[in-house]
Order: sequence, then C-alpha cells, then structure tokens
Amino acid sequence: MVIKQLAAAVKAKGIKTIDGRVLIDPGFLGDGPTENGTGTTMSAVVVNDNVIDLVLKPGAKAGDPVVFESSPHTSYINFINNLSTTAAGTSAKLGQPAQTIAPDGTVTVPLNGSMPVGMPAITYAFAVPSPVKFAARVWREALTAEGMRIKNPAKAVDVDLAELAKHYTDENQVAEHISPPFSEAIKVTLKVSENLPRELRPLSSRLSGGQRQEPPVPRGLCCGARIPARGCQTRFVGRLAGRRRGWRTRRLLQP
Repeated sequence: MVIKQLAAAVKAKGIKTIDGRVLIDPGFLGDGPTENGTGTTMSAVVVNDNVIDLVLKPGAKAGDPVVFESSPHTSYINFINNLSTTAAGTSAKLGQPAQTIAPDGTVTVPLNGSMPVGMPAITYAFAVPSPVKFAARVWREALTAEGMRIKNPAKAVDVDLAELAKHYTDENQVAEHISPPFSEAIKVTLKVSENLPRELRPLSSRLSGGQRQEPPVPRGLCCGARIPARGCQTRFVGRLAGRRRGWRTRRLLQP
C-alpha cells in the first residue's frame, strides 16, 4: 500500500517523534458526493478505493460463527461479528450492514445474518463514510507501525488547513508519492471498470482550478468527454445520467 511506503520514507528521514496531530489535507474535495455506481464517497484523498474489503466464510459446522477478514486493518472501523453458520442446504441471510459513527469519527458496524455450511466464501466492499478521517487514521497507524511516537496536543483545536498550506515547501517535504500519468491510470479504470476513479477524473478536472460549481458531479461528468486523450481511442456509449433519469450519450476513452 502506498501509505505504508510513505510512512517508511518518513522514517528514513530520521523522524522519531511527531508532536501534534496527524492531519489529512484533501485539497479541493474533502468528503464529497456519493459515486452512483458503488455508493462510495468521492474525495481527493483515496485509500483502498475508500472501502474496507471483507471476506466472509461459514464455519465448519452449524452453530459456528462465520469467519471474516477485513482489509486494511484499522481502528477507524470496528466490525462486530454476529454472523452464524447454519446447516448445509439452508439459505444464506446477509443483511445490509448498518453503521454508527462516534464523535471522533470512528465507525462501528454490526454484521448480522447467517451462511450455510459449505457455502463458498464471499467478498464485500464496505464504503467508508468519511474518506478523509479514514485516511488520517490509516496514515497515523502506518507511522506508528514504523516506530514513530505521536504526541497529541492536550486539547485539540480547529485547524485552518489553508493557513497550514503555506508551509508546504520543498524544504519541509519528507516524503512524496507521484501518481501514474493519466495514460496509465485510464487503463485500469476502463479494463476493470473502476467506478471511483472514472467519476473522480472529470470531477477533479472541473474542480481543481479552484472554481467549485454545484452540483459538482453532473457538471464534472459533462466535461468527461473533453479530457485530453492522447494515445487513446474513443467510443460512444449510453450512460444513465444520475438524478436526471435519462439516457445520455457519453464518450469514454479506450487505451
């Protein structure tokens, strides 16, 4: 994971203690609108596609708890396993997980339902409600995993991120990650139908100039066909246009 590589780079600079909070500056888009295809919250900061991946597998016999694994492991979210294993041949009953958000932004999710003995493992992507808080918690955990000590202030105060941005200088930079160029990122977006980056690309093109327009998603999608596509072919497809409930012809890029 990129965030672990960044934490290792910070350690390599000889940093052992952080006196203060660990913050994420999402730039032009914090916890934004919901992506229509998967229900994922869009944001300029993305960790693991802003989801927690779950793998659920029934126990060896009826009455055993269902075994589940989550990734990435983080204290941002606490899954309570109420899932049970039923007799072979019975129907699986898996409800939509509810969630409770604590004042500090952490999330509790009870998993309720059942799976029969012998049912193949299933995977589920749980969309995090706040990508910014999720990223901040995972980033903090990555730093502590590298042996760094984080000394929080005695009393948290509101932070002006715009004011802090004045300190984003080359001499203060301790780690960097450069995303792949658009010509490479678009291959993954289209080949495996990655909804989140597909929706974020035109949205970021629309908003990154500093002039945020509402509603951002429909306006951002309208400029999707105008993204420079050097080295790419284009094709026209019908796409359901969100809240407007009408089919529109949308030009997509193909590597």
